[in-house]
Amino acid sequence: MNIHIGVLDSDPIRLITPILDSHLKITKLILFGKHNNKGLYERIKSLLEPKVMVCFLDLSTSTNFFEFYELHLFSILQLENSSVFFNASCGHRKYILPLYEFCVIHKIQTYYIDEYSDDLIWINNPKKKHYQIADKINIPQFLHIFNLQSLQSDSINFEDKYRGIKDIHQKWVKNAKYLAPGFATLNYLATTCRKTQSLTIELTPKQQGYKELSEILTDLSLFKLIDYENGVLSFKNEESRKYANGEWIENFIFNIILDLKSQLSTIQDVCYNLEIHRNLNDRIIKNELDIVVIVNNKLHIIECKTKDMRSGDDTLYKLESLREFFGGIQSRAMLLSYREVRNYDLSRADDLNIKIIGPNDFHCIKKEILSWFKEAGGH
Repeated sequence: MNIHIGVLDSDPIRLITPILDSHLKITKLILFGKHNNKGLYERIKSLLEPKVMVCFLDLSTSTNFFEFYELHLFSILQLENSSVFFNASCGHRKYILPLYEFCVIHKIQTYYIDEYSDDLIWINNPKKKHYQIADKINIPQFLHIFNLQSLQSDSINFEDKYRGIKDIHQKWVKNAKYLAPGFATLNYLATTCRKTQSLTIELTPKQQGYKELSEILTDLSLFKLIDYENGVLSFKNEESRKYANGEWIENFIFNIILDLKSQLSTIQDVCYNLEIHRNLNDRIIKNELDIVVIVNNKLHIIECKTKDMRSGDDTLYKLESLREFFGGIQSRAMLLSYREVRNYDLSRADDLNIKIIGPNDFHCIKKEILSWFKEAGGH
């Protein structure tokens, strides 16, 4: 048997990714943890079995962890045809250090997964070469580990459905600073329709005079997504209303990332308009994520915003919270804003380690996103 051992903590992704990599051919995983790690163990077990046998050993009853490891692992070392390896990537020091001491005494090969490069690095066997862990985990599996359910909405890929709409997206992005006020008004109109449960709304005389809005409505009419006549705007259907209300930019960025997958092999999964469900005190909490990507086994969240970030807007703090809660310490976040971002918010984003792409960078948006993904490491 090829047995790997590890210690659970709140961010166990690096215990799982080596197992999904066929290079190591792991047949059994033994996880040490406290009693409150049992739910996490059950989720890992449901993900990996029956391909890999997963066992849990509760450290809660012990005060001498070295003796605990001696008691539970020594017999395994006596088994014929069994190779034992220690993955030291996760776990609190008070559990990790006695286990490493045990491994040194019993000549158990030890490795860890580097946080940045995702390389598997051997600690006590310098003759073994380092190599990068395969990018195998997908978005539903990743979220499942963090006790989250993901529901993919029936969003339309407009660039697939409407030939030529990609050119409109490029035009809107290229002219972001000019068209931004028009989209702000369109967002307001589309949101009002949602609140009134109607697909039709009458524009005020002032709104009818907005040149930027008129250009956008002309573009939408070209693809028959709306009807606009005599100051009355009618969306073709709910999908068209959502698209006009900002989903168009999510669709545009989603297609950029699909295209980047052919250039960057570490992009392993991507989706947009993802609804996340989590249990909190017997209540279901729902969050919607605009775009979710896994790059080099790290979760990336992209929030797309076509409206102004006004005073008191908690977008950045919410994004930071979702990043840490949904993806662990290695997760990353980006805010893509169609409107100008205030210096105060730029400073806050820098403090929170959130990447911001504003309208001034939209002319090279694909390059900016590619550069950000490359910063996740890997090759």
